Amino acid sequence: MNGVRAAMEGPKFAVVKVLRNQHRVVEGDRLQIGEPLWADIGEQIRLKKVMMVGGEQFTAIGRPLLENATVEATVEEHFRTKVQYNYSRNRNNIIGGRWIDNIMPNTIIRINKIVFNPEMKVEGSNEYYQINEAGEEEARGLDANEASIDPVK
Repeated sequence: MNGVRAAMEGPKFAVVKVLRNQHRVVEGDRLQIGEPLWADIGEQIRLKKVMMVGGEQFTAIGRPLLENATVEATVEEHFRTKVQYNYSRNRNNIIGGRWIDNIMPNTIIRINKIVFNPEMKVEGSNEYYQINEAGEEEARGLDANEASIDPVK
């Protein structure tokens, strides 16, 4: 088992599923998510839907998810996208354009740590646990799309 532990040391990458998209992340990455995460700025969250974890000497692939891996991240920023201008063309002529008021909320998170332990089991839940100032957990229900996010305990 020590040989396996030694192989898992060093830098790791992970493929996580956040809402409807898959992202390849390493520690220290900033990740822009095209949907709002209902977590406050500065709050630490845990991404539970990890599909793959790898390093220089190992790769673990889930079928479809790894039960023994999580990715810890911090919410850094919430913002909204700009108004876009859309135009249509007919061959080489621009026919017309219009402004699209498709202002979407976005969230930026920073990946803190990739946790992979072959003996660990991650409990799935459709609830979001927010840690209050007293250190107690308060459960908040989430949509099915947001069930992969859990704050760090």
